[in-house]
Amino acid sequence: MENKKTDRRVRRTKRMLLEGLMTLLLEKDIKDISVKELTDYADINRCTFYLHYKDVFHMLDTIEEELFTEFNRILDENFTQSECPTPLPILQDIFYYLLDNKKTVSALLGIHGDFAFVARIKKLLKERIKYAWSLESYKEE
Repeated sequence: MENKKTDRRVRRTKRMLLEGLMTLLLEKDIKDISVKELTDYADINRCTFYLHYKDVFHMLDTIEEELFTEFNRILDENFTQSECPTPLPILQDIFYYLLDNKKTVSALLGIHGDFAFVARIKKLLKERIKYAWSLESYKEE
């Protein structure tokens, strides 16, 4: 029973930190966001922050990695379900995912976001689309 309470508190803490970081990232660059400012916004203790992350850059990297992994999973599911995937289900899944994470995506893709992350997502999509087109081009009619 105690484990569930701890898990819920950890989830809440991470959710509050995520919300705080994304709100601040909409306003300023990551290099201008301090741990103190973030923890004040999230209303948590700085020691609690350091239980989960080394600094705000580590937190941002962790968030980006989780988003990239989930984005990749969505593509994997769609590309393995059929021999030649069709765009509509893939796009629907991607847009639902983006909608579910709209504040995070807005911050990461915004003016103060991480352009390397944007490039990484673009590269992944380009590779998958080229692969799908290559499958389609070899089909006989």
